[in-house]
Amino acid sequence: MLSQLVTWGLSLIIMIVLPRYLGPEVTGKYYTAVSVWNIMSMVITFGMDMLLAKEIAKDPARISDFYGNSFFLRTSLFILGGLVVAAYAALVHYPSETIVMLVIIGLGTLVWQYASICQASLQGLEKMQYISLANISSKFFSTIVTLILVFMGMGIYLIASVYIGMALVSFLIQNHYVRILHKPQFRINLKQAVGMLKSGFPYLLSGAAITLYLEVDIIIISMLANERTVGWYGSADVLYGTLLFVPTVLMTAVFPALSRENVKDREILKKLVQKSFNLLLLVGVPIGFGIFLIADSLVVLLYGPEFLGSGPVLAIKGLVLTMTYQNMIIGTALISMDKQNPWTLVMTIGTIAVVPLDLILVPWTHNSFGNGAIGASIVFIFTELFMMIAGIRLLPAQTLNKSNLVYSIKVFAAGIIMIAVTWWFRDAFIAIPIIIGAVTYGISALLLRLLSEEDWEILKGVRNTVVTKIQSRRMNPA
Repeated sequence: MLSQLVTWGLSLIIMIVLPRYLGPEVTGKYYTAVSVWNIMSMVITFGMDMLLAKEIAKDPARISDFYGNSFFLRTSLFILGGLVVAAYAALVHYPSETIVMLVIIGLGTLVWQYASICQASLQGLEKMQYISLANISSKFFSTIVTLILVFMGMGIYLIASVYIGMALVSFLIQNHYVRILHKPQFRINLKQAVGMLKSGFPYLLSGAAITLYLEVDIIIISMLANERTVGWYGSADVLYGTLLFVPTVLMTAVFPALSRENVKDREILKKLVQKSFNLLLLVGVPIGFGIFLIADSLVVLLYGPEFLGSGPVLAIKGLVLTMTYQNMIIGTALISMDKQNPWTLVMTIGTIAVVPLDLILVPWTHNSFGNGAIGASIVFIFTELFMMIAGIRLLPAQTLNKSNLVYSIKVFAAGIIMIAVTWWFRDAFIAIPIIIGAVTYGISALLLRLLSEEDWEILKGVRNTVVTKIQSRRMNPA
């Protein structure tokens, strides 16, 4: 959590500086290149990150069976993926500036694939602190170098190349600690590699559905609208993506435990899912509703008036966020229970639905409001709601129960009260609605008793642990 807060802060600096420096059109070209490679990355990964984390969590001694084979498979699949991207770029006649950025982002993608092998291994070993160290270090590198390049007035190609350096920093740190912790043997066994592809295929389908679901809208906007609209949508989407750090942190920590308890004790697994569901709801509602209230002011403050078109997109994404948090824990729980196939089917239906809905809503909002990105964001309200309902029905009986329903009603009541009070101050200086909203939600949460006695005890325990560690370091300086 601490690492995500640090990296979120560093990312915020880049999110403010880069769009202002590049402008909506160039920003749109950059996001187009990133989206194309994000889609191709799902094929290169081939579901193996989830497979590695899950299998290593069950038996850490098996890490050598996966390590060398993973590097071999990722490199081979990247070469094939590069050929596909080149053919696609030629087919849609991307301008030369976009093609160069595709090459740069592609090289960075290969290094990120190597880093993700190490991250999945560390996740399986439940050594999250080293993942955090790599995230902070790579993001710090990216922030400092990008700011220097912007200050020196460098072009987009050199700035985009920071993506490669950022990936390299993350890989070197994580690979170092994997080799210290477990010293995996780097060996390539074609039979085992084929077995990994077979085992990873169900996770590939799930990952493919998720990636296409998140990225296909930018591709459609680039074809049906223009690069300026892509810049508006991409800038809002990056802000939305950074706000997913809370469920990302929780899922990274909880997934190995869920996988383990799926074998050992299903009752503990259910309790973990229930607790995670409530926690993400408690945090997600004020964040999502708050973004809905201050979206216009936030994008103008961060990006400038040129990006005012990102405001309504971010406002809608704020409402979507409350459902996305829940879908992340539901999906993680289903995968840990070996129900990735039905969850993949749900994701696939949602992804398929995005395309026709985008084809209808993007041109309509582009013609009606001059902003096709609004239509693309509206689509996610329908798809996220569908996936949440379907995912809950796929969970075993009593995984989520009536107590979770009652808790959800209370949390949304607190969120509605927050909106009702803060709405009158939404056009004031941005700090004012944020403070009023936080105070209102906090008071509502206390009155509705959204934190149980057990939750307070956990918070006290965390506080005491942190204080003890700080005092210990003061007494025994390095």
